[in-house]
Amino acid sequence: MTEMEKVQAIRRARDRREIAKMRIKELVQKWRDINSKATIKREKFSEEDTATKFIRPMFEALGWNFGNIDEVREEVTLPDSARRQLLDCVLYVRGTPFAVVEYKPLVGSGPIDTDYNFEYVIEAAGKLGAKYAVVTRFSETKIITLDNLAEQRFEVQAKSDYEERFDELWNTLSKESAIKT
Repeated sequence: MTEMEKVQAIRRARDRREIAKMRIKELVQKWRDINSKATIKREKFSEEDTATKFIRPMFEALGWNFGNIDEVREEVTLPDSARRQLLDCVLYVRGTPFAVVEYKPLVGSGPIDTDYNFEYVIEAAGKLGAKYAVVTRFSETKIITLDNLAEQRFEVQAKSDYEERFDELWNTLSKESAIKT
């Protein structure tokens, strides 16, 4: 690769990152608009509504192609599982599971890790050999790194962690970062 080709590649990568940041900022604003309108009840957002309008677009902004079965699979059955429970989403890099993502409705009764069986998502990600276990309702996302059980949490409240800590989100869950690891 020539020096000019390297410079162009760096510019394209920077552009993808800036476009992703802009798209996530738009999703945060959309969430705030819905959250502030009395005519739209957040409680009426099902898990699928939340996934369609917020979660999938967030991961698409991070570079994941939901139309590519080799990259993203939804409603995945965990092999050799005692209970037949579907995983909402598994992200793959070169055929290897990268992250197990559990979708949740926009509104819950408490913090995401007290509302839901997060241990199941960690266990499923471990069985698949994924690097991350993720539970998200978009307004709150919890990410566990399986090799050291480190926790990252992103929230949309008065300020947005998605915007303020975008680099951390990008470096953790973007397809570009996943390919580099």
